[in-house]
Amino acid sequence: MTGQMILITGGCSFSATKTGKAKVWPHWLEKQTKFNAVNTGSGSEGNGMISRRIIHAVHEQLKHTSADNILVGIMWSGPSRHEQYSSKKIEFNGNIDGWMENPTSYVEKDLGGWIVYNNRWKIKQAQRFYRYMYDPVYSQMLTLEHIIRTQNYLKLHNIKYFMTTYMDEVFALTDNSNLDHLYEQIDYEYFLTNQGMLEWTRTTGLQPRSNGDHHPTAEMHQLYTNKIIIPWIKQKYKIDINA
Repeated sequence: MTGQMILITGGCSFSATKTGKAKVWPHWLEKQTKFNAVNTGSGSEGNGMISRRIIHAVHEQLKHTSADNILVGIMWSGPSRHEQYSSKKIEFNGNIDGWMENPTSYVEKDLGGWIVYNNRWKIKQAQRFYRYMYDPVYSQMLTLEHIIRTQNYLKLHNIKYFMTTYMDEVFALTDNSNLDHLYEQIDYEYFLTNQGMLEWTRTTGLQPRSNGDHHPTAEMHQLYTNKIIIPWIKQKYKIDINA
């Protein structure tokens, strides 16, 4: 490898460095590796947005550097989360559901934007979607397709990468024949572990947040980085990381 290494990370609030909730794993990984960091994580977002942000970020970096200089890390989010693109800019009357950014975008000079949905949100778009259109099998299908698309893009361009999940629920739904061929296409060799980060933190003995917030603490994120992520990267890619 020649040139400065670039670390591109993505996910939901478990992976977003701008939430203010805690110093999340991309923060600790950047600190340990000293790589130039591009964080695409954004709170409340589903796997469609995670995939699109990562692919766009890698595409832009490849204009300026070699694939050898890029490492991508992705923590997949809940399959029930959705998004819809609107070519017209939509403005909400206040942030009634606690999102980071909505509508959102990952390109410059976007005339429209992506409206993100969560199943307990009160905005009318989310209410209508989950009442009339939401289907758990279809949502799982989309999540698997997003993962496969991202995986195949990264392999096509010879990008070093790893994947993991924020919770076990990412792969919880399996009992449907429409999903079989999709699960069979996922390369689990590039997943850090078969356990979600949240479930892993419960095995550490570390104390969760006292207010009932399920988001891992900064201490949990640091431990996850040092015990799970960095050893995997060292073994898989032989990258020298001081941790």
